[in-house]
This record gives sequence, structure tokens and C-alpha cells, in this order.
Amino acid sequence: MVDIACIVEGHGEVRSIPVILRRIVEMSAPGLQVAVHKPFRLSRGKILNRDDELGRLLNLAAKAVRNDGGIIILFDADDECPRDLATRVRNKVLSLRPDKAVNVVVANRETEAWFIASASSLAGESGFPIDLETPGDPEGIRDAKGWIEARGISGKYSSSVDQPRLAARFDMVMAERNSRSFAKFLKDVRSLLLEA
Repeated sequence: MVDIACIVEGHGEVRSIPVILRRIVEMSAPGLQVAVHKPFRLSRGKILNRDDELGRLLNLAAKAVRNDGGIIILFDADDECPRDLATRVRNKVLSLRPDKAVNVVVANRETEAWFIASASSLAGESGFPIDLETPGDPEGIRDAKGWIEARGISGKYSSSVDQPRLAARFDMVMAERNSRSFAKFLKDVRSLLLEA
């Protein structure tokens, strides 16, 4: 049995990341028994600035990961450099929980950019037009939620409602090709599965 626990930034990720994780398991390690635990939520500011809060959730996540597997921390870069933020948090994690496998993934701008990176695969779904195209630089879009809403999500975009639906439908191979941060997330999850 492989355990995967996550610490995520937003309400939408609490519901969508388990969907994506299960899809990755089906695609990369069919037949492997994996327990995907409900993600813990911690705001970006607390991930970056509150070592006590981050440590508390790392301890809870570590208790969930009893078997092989590990912990993934995922949050948005917004306008900062994803690599710099990931290094900063990884250094904190090493001092707080050096005994656990912890991967840090920072979505370039927003996790919604992962769906935009495979937008054409969502054409005709969830209110999107059938001619929806994937933009050239999906991670360069500052307001990814607004981009999704403007292109046809039925009504106002709600991360806790719409993210899980999009997570179940987007083309992960296309997203991996068009989004460096999704490619990193995919690589980190696969490494947890392969080490089991």
C-alpha cells in the first residue's frame, strides 16, 4: 500500500487534487494499491511564512503516510518565481520533517493553468465552446480563473465546484507537454509510486 498525503493552498485543490492523483495512479501504476488521503489546506501565506503551521500540517500528513509513499505540498506561484518558492519551502520542510519524502510543487501562476495547458481537450465540455484552443503560453496567463470563466464555464467560476470537474476531464499528457509545473507534479507523483 502506498500512501499519498497533500498540503494544498485552496478549497478547489482539496477536491481536485485527489481526482488528479487517482488518474495518475491509473495511468502510471495500474493495479498498485494507493491510498490518496484528503488534502490538508494551508494558505499560501502560511506555507511561506508560518513554520509552526506548516510543521503542524506536515506532522498530520506524516501520520497519514504510514506505508510507502510521501507528501506533496502544492501552492500557486502567483507572480513569483516557482523555482525560488519551491526551494524556499523545500528547505523549511527538510528542517521540519527530514524523515519523510516530501515533494514541493509550485504551480506557475495558478493550478488552473494546468487545465488551460490542455484547453483544447476540454472543448465542448463544461460549457466551453467546441472550438476552444490551447493558448501558446498557458502558464503566462495571470488570471487563469478569469480565462476559464470568460471562455464558457457555465456561470461564475467556482474553484471548489469546477476544479474537480476539470480535473476529471483534462488531457494530462497535453498538460504535461504545455505546463512545466504540471510536468513537475506528474514526475513527483510518479517518483512516489515507483519508490513503493
